[in-house]
Amino acid sequence: MNNRPIKFRAYDKATGRMYPEFHLFGETTCFGLLTQWLMEFPNGKTSLERMNDVEVMQFTGLKDSAGKDIFEGDIIDYGYSGYKFRDFVFYEGASFVSGPLDKSAANPIYGTHAIAVVVGNIFENSNLLA
Repeated sequence: MNNRPIKFRAYDKATGRMYPEFHLFGETTCFGLLTQWLMEFPNGKTSLERMNDVEVMQFTGLKDSAGKDIFEGDIIDYGYSGYKFRDFVFYEGASFVSGPLDKSAANPIYGTHAIAVVVGNIFENSNLLA
């Protein structure tokens, strides 16, 4: 059995701040930690209302060719057979895949992760997919 760590990171769309990865020990830990972080920037909203401003991204269990963790929302560069690709990572059909921003195609990330390089994420570096 493959045991992958269950960890997440979060992006606050209201402030443009990426919160570092955190491990999930239970639902209350996830929301407790996020609401504690979000109290720093209440913007006139309660911490629960602020959850609408947050994108939570899960670790895929895979690392890129440089050993960096690959999360949902990451932008990766990879190539094979002389072709180069730049995709973003998302969850679809019970697995993590990569593809264009409009999700019109999905490629299995498992297998390409060993040759991929994480170059950014769709929240802080969306210009990389333009």
